[in-house]
Amino acid sequence: MSELEIRSIALFFFLAFLDDKKGTELSQSVVKKLKKLWAADKSVDHNISLISECFMAWKNTIEEKGQVIGSVIASETWKLPNNVGLEAWKKFLQLESQENVFPLIWTEILGRSEEIVGKALKVSQGTIRTRVSKGLIHLGSHCNTERANA
Repeated sequence: MSELEIRSIALFFFLAFLDDKKGTELSQSVVKKLKKLWAADKSVDHNISLISECFMAWKNTIEEKGQVIGSVIASETWKLPNNVGLEAWKKFLQLESQENVFPLIWTEILGRSEEIVGKALKVSQGTIRTRVSKGLIHLGSHCNTERANA
């Protein structure tokens, strides 16, 4: 497994939950599952299985515990640049439909194609494009509200 794949998994879970501890736990669990899967089946598509496993872990966590937005733990691992806030992102995670959050993170932040994300979620590329578009519109409105209040 490449460093880029591991970093993508870790960044996804951090952004999805804004919780350093939960992000680390879920990342380690998914990496372990993927290593076993990829060792057992050399023909499996790494991109699709990576996103699919992250989706299942994310979905299971939300169903078990509800979507709880943690507080960002200040650590060397997740240090943010000066003057960068996550208030709009926190608001987005709290209010946005969960079906829009997952594809938005994977396509717009982690740079995976709509086609790959669609295959991983077993939905069409057009469905992914629609979900991402809705998510971006809603995220933008939270950013604009944050600027107006500043």
